[in-house]
Amino acid sequence: MASAPVYNASIQPDADADFPAETGRYHLYVAYACPFASRALSARNLKGLEDAIGLSVAHPIFQKTKPNDESDTHRGWAFVDPKTTLSVTGADGNEYSTAGCIPDTVNHVKFVRDLYEMVDKTPRTFSVPVLWDKKTQTIVSDDSAGILRALDSGFRELVPSNFALFPKELEAEIEAANSDRVLIIN
Repeated sequence: MASAPVYNASIQPDADADFPAETGRYHLYVAYACPFASRALSARNLKGLEDAIGLSVAHPIFQKTKPNDESDTHRGWAFVDPKTTLSVTGADGNEYSTAGCIPDTVNHVKFVRDLYEMVDKTPRTFSVPVLWDKKTQTIVSDDSAGILRALDSGFRELVPSNFALFPKELEAEIEAANSDRVLIIN
């Protein structure tokens, strides 16, 4: 379930921006099971940014994010390495394959929650997608629509693709469709 984004900055092509477009500076955290994260991943791939923006893919079965704290019952997205962990146990007791997961090679955290808590300990929803700035060690955005815009316009000078995900003449229609989909999915 998507929640209101907590972080919604943007990447700009301007070198003096707070978050300038730079190859290798950013990392995208997703889970294939989340439609909002999947659209951010699709944008990264459609724009040809695979070499410019790193990727980690969380397991689709939520795990206890503070396994050693009995009072903390939160379950959320977990990063696992399928080379070392072949399966995880779900809340239902069943085992689930970790194939397709990509561990966090940037911050080496185990849970999406850990990313948020690296930046701010305030209790919140710990959602994907997360666009992370490796240079400043912070979350640029956790808003999928904002991430799409950032990938579309911010990196335009760095990639060979010259098509727009948000053509100016269709912006109002796209915004209306996005708004409707968020309401329907949630």
